[in-house]
Amino acid sequence: MAEIKRILLAEDNLKDVELTLVALDEYHLANEVVVANDGSEALDYLYKRGRFAMRPVGNPVVVLLDDPGSDPHLVARGAGLGEELQPGRQRLCGQTGGV
Repeated sequence: MAEIKRILLAEDNLKDVELTLVALDEYHLANEVVVANDGSEALDYLYKRGRFAMRPVGNPVVVLLDDPGSDPHLVARGAGLGEELQPGRQRLCGQTGGV
């Protein structure tokens, strides 16, 4: 059986985190969703730093990024670069609540 990969949600608004988790749950996804509170935490997750230093091996299958208070381009680069991060292995989906 194939490994079920995680989804990384980088979102700074708790209500939006809840709404996103409910929406994903409605599709009965088996993927674990890991929440990072901002772009810095998303990078920490991708590079296994800080509170994510001991996270399980493997990178997310998708990164949902809501322009969370830091340069989203840094997170985008982090999703595809680095010794343990392989280009083309993660999908990045950006969103913003701004109109």
